[in-house]
Amino acid sequence: MITYKKARKLDDLLVDCREDQVMLGHRESVSEGILCLKRSEFDSLSGRQILKRFNAYIDTLLEDIATERPIEIADGEPQLKWSKMCQQWTPAGDVLRCVVDWNSNGGGENGLGKLAIRIDDKLLTGKEFLDMIETYEGWGMRVEFMHENRLTSRPEPIIRTKGRE
Repeated sequence: MITYKKARKLDDLLVDCREDQVMLGHRESVSEGILCLKRSEFDSLSGRQILKRFNAYIDTLLEDIATERPIEIADGEPQLKWSKMCQQWTPAGDVLRCVVDWNSNGGGENGLGKLAIRIDDKLLTGKEFLDMIETYEGWGMRVEFMHENRLTSRPEPIIRTKGRE
């Protein structure tokens, strides 16, 4: 889980100066919540202003995470779009309703076919599916298995804790 930390004092911050920008991160979570400022802007700020700007940025990140809602494409509308630049299918939203399927024409061992992922009318190979979600590197993903008829009316999950199985 990613932890975004506010800075209490300037020593809490690591400052990475580049040619025309300065990157600020918390010493205890160096790769999380990096604030980038133009070098000229950074040079004009006092230490107190730098702290205030960094902490406001962290507040904004936390607020965005708390209020973000995934975009789901309406049933009947295409969930995938073809990217000419990437030469692959890309999600049109943040939710993919899909079915674990089988491509009998997909080759595979003994000519039996291969696993495929069906999204709308598209049958993606495992590699095509993985290539598509690779663009979300660094994001979390939740996988729920359910009957195909429930994909648009998702049931509320039952939370099970260890020892109560």
